[in-house]
Amino acid sequence: MTHFLGTHTNRLDAKGRVSIPAPFRAALRPETGGNATVVLRPSHTHPCVEGWPEREFHALATPLDSLDMFSDAHDDLAATIFADAYPLEADREGRIVLPEFLVTHANLTESVVFMGLGRTFQIWEPAAAERRRAEARERARALKLTLPGGSA
Repeated sequence: MTHFLGTHTNRLDAKGRVSIPAPFRAALRPETGGNATVVLRPSHTHPCVEGWPEREFHALATPLDSLDMFSDAHDDLAATIFADAYPLEADREGRIVLPEFLVTHANLTESVVFMGLGRTFQIWEPAAAERRRAEARERARALKLTLPGGSA
């Protein structure tokens, strides 16, 4: 599995187009070839846009299927995860058009930050991205978070 690594800044043009960073495009490209495809959705925990490879996004349905299909919990989670999701295919230059709803949700303007999170990535307004990274580092330090089996 390819991971999304690093933090990359790109321009958002007046038409809402932005280039997916080249390393992220490579991670999104299907094994069969073709253009990169990504599923974008608003984060329900942060003021940013989440970017998912199609295969990872579709895997979200598996745990959701364990809930009663007619329950409020199922309906609420399904609406939260899927109703505002936008599958997009990058053009030959690696550009996508961000839906206006997502641009507004994340307060995006002329410059955006792509932040790698391993299996997924996020798109942030630059100052908010820096605050988020600083808060995450501080919280991880304060809680002495480590990975199982890790020594960091």
